[in-house]
Amino acid sequence: MAMHDHLTTNRTPVTFPDSRHQLTVRAKNHGLRVAAVWQVLMSVARDIENIRIAIDQSQGYEEITISFSRTSFESLKVMVDRLEKMSWVADIVLC
Repeated sequence: MAMHDHLTTNRTPVTFPDSRHQLTVRAKNHGLRVAAVWQVLMSVARDIENIRIAIDQSQGYEEITISFSRTSFESLKVMVDRLEKMSWVADIVLC
């Protein structure tokens, strides 16, 4: 359920910017470079709402998922392009 589907106690719809996005960067186990991801995202760090790091030993990967409050898709796409050039990155999802 989308956050904008919820209603406040006075029955006024809650609205959020359409520019909420989430970025997930995945690497093989022991290959995730959090500092490198952070360096790429420094210009939009003020818009980070949440960070989740997960490790799946059975599947052999680790990932970092970052949620943004106001960053435009276009700005994040530029950062994805930079991250994709890093040899340790196995997969990137931007939505």
